Amino acid sequence: MKKIFTLFACTSLIAAKSFSQISETFETSGDVTNMINECWTFTTVSHNNSAPIDGIGSMTSQLNSTSQIATPYLNIGSSVTLSFDYQRVAVSGGSRTLKVYLVDTTGNQTILDNIVLNDGNLHSYSNSFDNSNTPGNHFPLKGKIMFQFSNNVSVTFDELNISANYFYPGGCAPSQSPLPVKLVSFQGNLNAGKVSLQWTVAENEMNDHFEVQRSVDGKVFETAGLVVASGKYGSESYSFSEVMNSDKNYYRLKMFDKDQVINYS
Repeated sequence: MKKIFTLFACTSLIAAKSFSQISETFETSGDVTNMINECWTFTTVSHNNSAPIDGIGSMTSQLNSTSQIATPYLNIGSSVTLSFDYQRVAVSGGSRTLKVYLVDTTGNQTILDNIVLNDGNLHSYSNSFDNSNTPGNHFPLKGKIMFQFSNNVSVTFDELNISANYFYPGGCAPSQSPLPVKLVSFQGNLNAGKVSLQWTVAENEMNDHFEVQRSVDGKVFETAGLVVASGKYGSESYSFSEVMNSDKNYYRLKMFDKDQVINYS
């Protein structure tokens, strides 16, 4: 079952990447899992820690398959700047390319750049795009950035920066972020420096306990507290409160059933 994260930033109930530019280093497989939960898509591209470009991890496209990395919908202004590192690691015949696309809400793709992969050297890429150097008249827009690797090359990809933020808080559109079946609602508010979380579950008799987790960046979570399930049959509501000790916190639920199977909010 895909794990969907419902994050609450208690200063404004929106995620951090709604305000900041995107910077992804792909250090761990957990980082990539978080990106998938934020509606990034990776098509025949996998995390690799055996020969990373930088740090302890990179992404690598699969040889003999057209591979893609696509962002969630972004709030792109009058221009966008992209930067990343890449290195060719394996090849077969033909012209080997890394193409960068702008994708609108109808799925129409506009090519931003076509990078020919002529050698196996490490390269750093940086370029800016606006209506003056892009076909059509697209900027500003709600859209995605997609990186497509041709099927005759394997490429290691790292240190991605995009001068845009998520269009939707947390990356995913609300319709793409259903709550787990047994979790009916999960909400939070901040009042006088105190965070209050409330959630309601169905089939409460199946639950054992809830671990409330907090994060300051929406990626690395720690335990804030434990709430034991009541044992009541049917629906049940729970709450958790604590004093806010940072400018912004994110919260999620780690839910354990009677068999200790785990789901996340």
